[in-house]
Amino acid sequence: MNLGLSLSSIRKMERVWDEKIKNDPYAFVPHELRGNISIEDALIENMRFGSFSAGSLGKILRTSNFEDRKRRCLGDKKLVAVGAGKGYDSRWVEEAVLYAGLGVIWVDVSERACDHARVSVDQQFSDLQRSTNITALERLRPMVIKAEIRTALLDPLSFGIPEPSGVEVWYLSRILGCLSKRSAKIVLQLIARSMAEQVDPLKENCALIVSALREDNPTKIGHSSKLYTLDMIKSNMRLGAKRPVGTDVVDTHMYFGQKYSSVLVRAK
Repeated sequence: MNLGLSLSSIRKMERVWDEKIKNDPYAFVPHELRGNISIEDALIENMRFGSFSAGSLGKILRTSNFEDRKRRCLGDKKLVAVGAGKGYDSRWVEEAVLYAGLGVIWVDVSERACDHARVSVDQQFSDLQRSTNITALERLRPMVIKAEIRTALLDPLSFGIPEPSGVEVWYLSRILGCLSKRSAKIVLQLIARSMAEQVDPLKENCALIVSALREDNPTKIGHSSKLYTLDMIKSNMRLGAKRPVGTDVVDTHMYFGQKYSSVLVRAK
């Protein structure tokens, strides 16, 4: 069975998101609210959401110790982030590189989103190099890859993404709600492969998924975004990992009337 998207579907997705990133000042704001708020308010809310989302990831990365960093650097382990958007939630390069010892890979289907991501992570990495003067950091320089995530995960090496065993942390902020039910299930199962047969007690492969959950939002806002349950996330990641997984809500945030949760998923 072919689990990938057709080329025409991918091209359409690229055009839609390129247009949103380029010309839509209300990108990511629910359509029902656009006539009732200013562009300035939309920007402020998106920046607040970005701080919440990136802050949740930063908390997790800062718990790393010296042995974590050493093992990850020696094993060339990566953090893969999906959905760069306009870069509201991209400010965590220092935590990933310096505190966690992880190489960073951003993936987005939109070329314009990738351009935003490159500017953001390159600036953060340059600032980090200047402030630390650690020349060895160069091997952890972030990469940005243009790809549709479902298709890329089915053949990761062709897109420059490591095999599941090479990815220690996944970061999906708001992207789950942009995927169809079928795509969301496939993506969750594929990223959970990094947690399969995880027998090394020092390894804590995980995924941080920032999303509005159906159980927290009885009234759906936005006709284009999807709401999935925590059980849906957990069950599909369990299928991919082929072992039990646990979920913890790290933090929550209200964004235009919807409650978003930062869900940390780890193998048990």
